[in-house]
Amino acid sequence: MVFKYALSTLAVFIIISGCTHFGSGVVGGTLPAVKKAAKENIDVGEVVVKKVAVIPFFNISGSRDAGTIVADIYVTELFNDERYKIEEPGNVRQFVIQEGILNLGELSLDRIAILGRRLGVDGVFIGTIEEYATGRFGVPVVSMNVRLVESDTGRVVWSARHKRTGDDYVIVFDFGRVSTPPMLAQKMTKEMLKTLSW
Repeated sequence: MVFKYALSTLAVFIIISGCTHFGSGVVGGTLPAVKKAAKENIDVGEVVVKKVAVIPFFNISGSRDAGTIVADIYVTELFNDERYKIEEPGNVRQFVIQEGILNLGELSLDRIAILGRRLGVDGVFIGTIEEYATGRFGVPVVSMNVRLVESDTGRVVWSARHKRTGDDYVIVFDFGRVSTPPMLAQKMTKEMLKTLSW
């Protein structure tokens, strides 16, 4: 009887130890839970997964549709990042049309607050595409300025300005060169989002 009790106790200890071990694969076992919560738009203990929207960026680059292209890249990379719940771009564009917003570069804080309430988002990404072109010798160049605005307070909680050319990624003998503006914008977006903590 004592032997059976010892075995039962040992089994319980192993199960508890096993759970503790797998939960600590990432600090506190938090990251997988946050990624799951981001996809399901739920809370994890004290961790609240924020929902964000990306407004088509204001385009002063002279390249047609550059603002929409880069905004879509941001949506994709934010989704892949899995830290946030992302509002559907179609809903955001419908809001822009319904509100009659013609100049995305002059989006007021009142409009951001309305968007936040209507779509239930905590933050809104707005940005300006300053350069988006293929320059000399076929080398692309992209320059952008992006901000994240808290929808209920109007506070800028993150901002980044970034400029790159396709040659900036060359390692040796043209290896690593980025050949198109969209590919360059994607690399830049990943670099910028690494600095985001909100």
